[in-house]
Amino acid sequence: PHRAAAPLAAAIQENRPVSTTSDFYLTQAEKCASDAAATTLSQVRDRNLRAEAAWRSMAEKILLTEQTRARRDAAKDEAAA
Repeated sequence: PHRAAAPLAAAIQENRPVSTTSDFYLTQAEKCASDAAATTLSQVRDRNLRAEAAWRSMAEKILLTEQTRARRDAAKDEAAA
């Protein structure tokens, strides 16, 4: 499993919303993984695996940003109440 998959799996398991942007990034990561698995050329495989890791990293950052923003907004709401 990928390191970036842990927060995504937690978000899905806890039924938290996953943004359209992170969905797009993860779709691209899956495509790169599929392309890497399908090729017989080592340089193409390596390029696709690097791209997959980059897409997953971007998705992870978006998810962490969304979680931080949600916690911050919740704290502001509690302070205002």
